[in-house]
Amino acid sequence: MTALPRVGVIGFMHEVNALAEPVTLEEGWEASAAPGGLVAAWEAGPAIERLRALRPVEIVELPVWEFGASGPLRDDAFAALLDGWTRSLAAAGPLDGVLVLGHGAGRTLADTDPDATFLRLVRRHAGPAPVVAVLDFHANVSPAMCELIDVPVAYRTNPHVDIRERLEEAAEQLHRSAGGTGHGAGALQAADGAAPDRPAHRGRRAARHGGGSGAGRMPRSDPQRQRLRRVLTRRRARCRRVGLRHGRRGARR
Repeated sequence: MTALPRVGVIGFMHEVNALAEPVTLEEGWEASAAPGGLVAAWEAGPAIERLRALRPVEIVELPVWEFGASGPLRDDAFAALLDGWTRSLAAAGPLDGVLVLGHGAGRTLADTDPDATFLRLVRRHAGPAPVVAVLDFHANVSPAMCELIDVPVAYRTNPHVDIRERLEEAAEQLHRSAGGTGHGAGALQAADGAAPDRPAHRGRRAARHGGGSGAGRMPRSDPQRQRLRRVLTRRRARCRRVGLRHGRRGARR
């Protein structure tokens, strides 16, 4: 009997207010530990349902931590999170894909890009398997984050009334992106080769390292990539205006 493809679901959601008091683990919420698990959580349920609708999969629930809009995370708290994620990923074993539930505007007292630090840990475990990250409308997308994920999927509305649609889109992107790079290549593709009716995307990292076929890479004209380019261009200009070295984050309001 063929084993089901295994999809890890993990998350770190923090929107920093740099002027607020630092926060600890006690002020966070581990959505994965809630009654009913991640499938019952608004942060993950629609994505898991869509993945299962595309084809039978084994969902591997990993820690999903949410801190909302709050002060910088204490560094000892973030170190504890990293240790917990590391242990959970090691216990999970090989994965055919990873869905990251993120925000993209986190900060600790010392780390100005904890989202990239977290994603680096995920990528280290995932290897060449596709990593798709859901980001908030207010994400501060750094170049390091872009290098560590295959596909970013961001909310498009504020207030965020499209969360379900974006989670479902992330599931479809993960289903499609696994067609040639993951543990058990192509494991997430439907048995009959069918794919969702949206164009295929691949991140810059996969294209640069040769992951997948040329047809699976993100085309230069893709609207999602163009939006990401515009965001990064505006961010570089803003950094230059305030005299910051590109790639560093300033204090947020």
